[in-house]
Amino acid sequence: MAVEDTKYIMGLDATKPTGSSPKSEGDDNLRLLKTVIQNSFPGFTGPVMVAATEAQGATANDFVVTSYAPAPANYFPYMTVAFIAAHANTGASTLRIGGLEARPFIYPDGSALRANAVAAGSWVVVGFDGGNFRLIGGGNAQAIYDYIEQVQFESALPGMASQGGKFLSTDGTSALWKAALPVYGATPTANEGPVYRSGIGPMEWQGSGYAQVITKVSIGLGNVDNTSDAAKPISTATQSALNAKANLSGAAFSGGVQATVLTSQGAVNAGLGSAVLEADGNVFGSIWGGYLSNYLTSQLATKQAVGQYVRVAPGDPNQIYLFTSGTRVTIQVGAIDYGQIWTTNNFDPNTKKNVGNYVRDGSGSERITLTWTGSKVNVLVDGHYLGSITLAP
Repeated sequence: MAVEDTKYIMGLDATKPTGSSPKSEGDDNLRLLKTVIQNSFPGFTGPVMVAATEAQGATANDFVVTSYAPAPANYFPYMTVAFIAAHANTGASTLRIGGLEARPFIYPDGSALRANAVAAGSWVVVGFDGGNFRLIGGGNAQAIYDYIEQVQFESALPGMASQGGKFLSTDGTSALWKAALPVYGATPTANEGPVYRSGIGPMEWQGSGYAQVITKVSIGLGNVDNTSDAAKPISTATQSALNAKANLSGAAFSGGVQATVLTSQGAVNAGLGSAVLEADGNVFGSIWGGYLSNYLTSQLATKQAVGQYVRVAPGDPNQIYLFTSGTRVTIQVGAIDYGQIWTTNNFDPNTKKNVGNYVRDGSGSERITLTWTGSKVNVLVDGHYLGSITLAP
C-alpha cells in the first residue's frame, strides 16, 4: 500500500500503514511523520507548548511556573506556556520557568501588565518572543476586554500632539479637539459642544439649542432677585427685637433707666418738664421759680458772711463779734470784750448759776445776760440791751 502523500497533520491517514503493508515502506512512513511535524510547526526551535503549574514568587507580580517533564533547558522563540494562575498581579510583572531567568510578562502590544490583568484561578497562555513573555489568552477576561476597548478608543482619537488643554468633541461621526471652553459673544446656533457665553456663563447644547448651565435654581438660589438692600424685608424675629428698642428721638421708657454713666448731648427733663438739667449744668425747676442758681443767689443775698455778723437792732451803732480763743467763744461789742461763751465741751452746769442770775464777781466786772426770744439771742449788760445774736440754721 502506498504511503500517503501529505505535508500536514490533517493529511495523515490513521489506518496506515496496515499490517499487510510492505516493510520496505516503514522508513517512508517515518520520514513522512517528520516532514508533517516540521511543516505543521515551522520555525519552532524548541518546545512548542509547555504545560505547567504556577506559584507566586517573591511578590504578587512574580509568576514562577514549573513545567511538566521534560522541562525546557532554555527559552525558545514562539514557545508557548499554559498554566493556571495561583494569584492575581498588582502591576507590571515577570514570569520564569523553573530555575531559568525571569523575563518581563507583558501585553501583546508590549506594554506592561496593569493590576488584575491576571486573576487568581484563571487559565493563562503566554508566548515567548525571544525576550519577553506576551499574554496570548486567559488571565482576566474583563481586564483584557477593557484594555482592548481602550486601545480601540485611543486608535479612534485624533492626534494629540499640541492639543494640550483642549477637550475631545464629536459630531457623531468624527472626533476633534476643541478649546477647553470656547468663548462666544453670541449663542451658537449649531452644536459646538460646551461653550461659554459672555454675560451668561457656561452653556450646553440641549438638542435644538443652547441652554444656560448655571442658573439661580440650579444652585439653590431660586428666590434671589435684584432687590436693593433698602427694599429687602427683615425677618419677623428681627422686627420684634427692633420694636423693643428705644428710638434715638422721642423715646418713652416704661420703667427706670440704669447706667454707670448717662451722657446727654442736651438738656435732661424730669417730671414731665417740671425740672430740667441744662447742658451747662444749671437746673431749672418750677419749685424754685426758675433756675436753681438764681434761687440760691437770692437766698444768700440776705445772709451775712461767716465772722462778719453786724448789728441787728435798729439804731445800734455797735457791731457784735464772736471769735474763739481756742477753747471758748469770746463776744465783743465794738472793741469792748464782753466775756466768753462756754460750750458743752468745757461747761459743767452743776458748777454754774442758772440762766438769768449772773451777778458781778469780786473784780467788779459788768454782768452779761443772754435771753432767748424764740428766734434769736438778746444780749444785755447790766440790764442794758445791746443787741441780738441771730443763729444760722
